[in-house]
Amino acid sequence: MFNLIPSGSVTAASGFLAGAVHAGIKSEDELDLAILCSEVPCKAAGVFTTNQIKSAPVILSQKLVAKKRAQAIVVNSGCANACMGGQGMADARGMANLAAAKLGISPAEVLVASTGVIGVPLPMGKIRAGIPKIKPTREGGHDFCRAIMTTDTRPKELAVQVDLKGLSSPLAGWLKA
Repeated sequence: MFNLIPSGSVTAASGFLAGAVHAGIKSEDELDLAILCSEVPCKAAGVFTTNQIKSAPVILSQKLVAKKRAQAIVVNSGCANACMGGQGMADARGMANLAAAKLGISPAEVLVASTGVIGVPLPMGKIRAGIPKIKPTREGGHDFCRAIMTTDTRPKELAVQVDLKGLSSPLAGWLKA
């Protein structure tokens, strides 16, 4: 049985924290850099584009998800880090390294996602300055959802309580359409 958790976010699931900041990747004063993390390493799975052309964050995250283990994802909006060749991959790894250092975990457990303008270099100076300012909390799920928005007109998120054979656990996620 599924029961909607009113005002739930991606941090409704036990052990998850999130936070976001305005790093200046987007010109507007909007949240544009975020981290979602688990307090412990967890099983990982992902659904990725089937497009022949993939951004560096997609390629890196596909490799990491293949190991079926992750503890965090760092996301920026405003710049897709796509069609940037070797520099794009270096920047995706740089984002993972910065988030891992902030969280005290291995970069091999940090997924990366970027959304926004294609063919523009990721502003790594803004990423380097922004990641240390992110403060993941149990209440940070709504900010995380807002930080990953590009052309969306409103945040899309859902959290439900799932009851399985007498056991109850919150599930949460964000919807990117």
